[in-house]
Amino acid sequence: MTTAKNLAFTILVFSATAALAQFNPPSVIQPTRIPSNFDRFAHIAPAGLPAHSGDNQAAFRFECHTSHLAYDDPIVYPNQPGVSHLHHFFGNAGTNAFSTYDTMRKQGDGSCEGGPLNRTGYWFPALIDQTTNKVRIPDYITVYYKQNEENHVAKVLPGSGWVQQKAVPLIRGMKYIFGANPNDRSFPHQSVWNCDAGAGSELGSFQSLTALRAATPCASGRINARLDGPGCWNGTALDSPNHRSHMSEGEQDSFGHLACHSATYDQTSPTLCPGCNYGTQETPYPIIFIAVIVTWSHDDSNFGNWYLSSDRMPGGPAFDNGESFHTDWFMAWDDDIAFTFEQKCLGYTGSPADIMNASTGNLCNGTQLTATLSTSPLPVGSRSVDIPVNYAPSAGGHHGHGGR
Repeated sequence: MTTAKNLAFTILVFSATAALAQFNPPSVIQPTRIPSNFDRFAHIAPAGLPAHSGDNQAAFRFECHTSHLAYDDPIVYPNQPGVSHLHHFFGNAGTNAFSTYDTMRKQGDGSCEGGPLNRTGYWFPALIDQTTNKVRIPDYITVYYKQNEENHVAKVLPGSGWVQQKAVPLIRGMKYIFGANPNDRSFPHQSVWNCDAGAGSELGSFQSLTALRAATPCASGRINARLDGPGCWNGTALDSPNHRSHMSEGEQDSFGHLACHSATYDQTSPTLCPGCNYGTQETPYPIIFIAVIVTWSHDDSNFGNWYLSSDRMPGGPAFDNGESFHTDWFMAWDDDIAFTFEQKCLGYTGSPADIMNASTGNLCNGTQLTATLSTSPLPVGSRSVDIPVNYAPSAGGHHGHGGR
């Protein structure tokens, strides 16, 4: 039965079923579409339209809180609870060692704006204060989904000459890790730490908290870890053995476009593509890329003594405090919601009018994700909690992450 409510939703939210096939490389096999099993209207509210992007960098952003802490990692150690180093989880509040695309689409509240509309799993290593031996809880987490190419296209290098290609939309069940590799300190990684100066501005760029604290006490009282995800994909795999090599960062050409390579450019060829490839696979397909900014308050400028759980893994390499920051991503958005912000915020309609600078979960169609975040066992605003006990029988056995 068609109701006014359902009709309104059809008008406001694009249907993604047929449209995804228009962009996806034909060789990729996505999991079967799993519709949301709750009232989506409960998590959407009316909103004005955001501003158009002034620099052709389309962005859709929203805020999250940590949902839970666990020694789990369903990407690196599926079905092995308690084996990973300790993680902060956000997004799907039910993510655990047994999570699959199927389970994530069917269950779990959400700790981001929009609640369970975004059942995607996100997680990063726990930040621990060695003075108090407690986990420091972020004030909030900001997530960006972006297209940073002029006219919402990316450039591809197909052996010779440049061609333009529209970026691939989000792929159901895709998963990857980006950032530092805790098993290999020589692995290229970004400088992620800075002082939060307020109003969206940041001061400094350092690879570790040790280096950041040596440079400044961050008088604002807040520090950020900012990490940009990969912008290129091999077009066939939802994952890879090291959870990285099916992706690459790409590079910027002389015009500021993202360049994804159809020939193998690895870390041994820095003059061709410095640090652009996580492995040896070809990654010719541009994708929507993700940026994560995690913000913590500090009250004593002692943040130089904070370290990540992945900085000090048994048998692992020695990292400076905060140096091994990385993030895991496991795609499980509601299909129609994802397609809506791809179309109306990120320019997939092909119209420059749909290249937007959207925040607070604004879907760029007169609606936005609700700001009400789910109840969490980690109270919003709490500065620290006890390190949870790992009761798993295998605890202490393996603590690696990626590149294993």
